[in-house]
Amino acid sequence: MSGRAVDSGLYIIWMRLPVETRVPIGALGDIAFSEGLYAYVGSAQRHRQARIRRHLRRDKPKRWHIDYLRPHADVVSVTLCDGKKADECRLVKWLIESLGAVRACPGFGASDCGCGGHLLVAPEQALYSVTRGIGWPSGTCFMAMELMQ
Repeated sequence: MSGRAVDSGLYIIWMRLPVETRVPIGALGDIAFSEGLYAYVGSAQRHRQARIRRHLRRDKPKRWHIDYLRPHADVVSVTLCDGKKADECRLVKWLIESLGAVRACPGFGASDCGCGGHLLVAPEQALYSVTRGIGWPSGTCFMAMELMQ
């Protein structure tokens, strides 16, 4: 990972929602999510693995938008990517443009930035693309299966 501390950077949590679900998402209100594959993009400038492990837990105090959706979705994979906080929105845009993902909910995960949201609905083949490593222009991305255990 590009000479920076290994425990910082961007991440993508890949989740599968097995059925259409309506979930109250904090200040965003009641949101309907269709069945499918979702990609949540986040960043942590330190303690990234701890942040991801927290996101993976279903039962926890609600702090981030993802905490409201997580109990309803099954995590299928985690991708770690090079990048700083400022690259988070760029990674979302790159996933939209290169993998055909679309924003799932306006503002989801983006209360500290001005972009349209950090939760994407992704075509199933997007997950298979990242298992081979994605060519994120700002560095490397790789699967982090050890975080799933």
